[in-house]
Amino acid sequence: MKGDMLCFLPADGLYISDVSSMAEGVEMRVPYLNNKVVDFALKVPVSVKCHKGVLKSLLRAIEAEYIPQQMLFKGKRGFNPFKKASWMTKYFKDMAGEYLSSDHLKAQGLFDDKAYQEMTDSVKAGQVNIYNKVWNMFIFQVWAQSHL
Repeated sequence: MKGDMLCFLPADGLYISDVSSMAEGVEMRVPYLNNKVVDFALKVPVSVKCHKGVLKSLLRAIEAEYIPQQMLFKGKRGFNPFKKASWMTKYFKDMAGEYLSSDHLKAQGLFDDKAYQEMTDSVKAGQVNIYNKVWNMFIFQVWAQSHL
């Protein structure tokens, strides 16, 4: 929980939420980041937060009065500010360019070029739903260009 507070939330979760909501002109509130709520949550033992294998059991018990039951146990969904699949199918070739080219990967020597090329060819053809893997690889390559 502290790791998420210090790393994920400021660098990723809250930033993306903020940018996305502002881009659409939507006012967004993050109620569980109230200082009093956070301080209380940090003091609650894990055994209370995850009771009998149910994650967020305390939060669910409190919310049960206000939120319909089917929403309390709804499956987790990831947050994507844009649809990677449609974006990558349209723009992948132009955007990835040098970063994911066969020559670049061979010269870098960190990844299996043939396996990666098969994966990217499948994405370009719209055949395989592995957009997150290719996206992560692309982001890594952009980072590596500057830092390695």
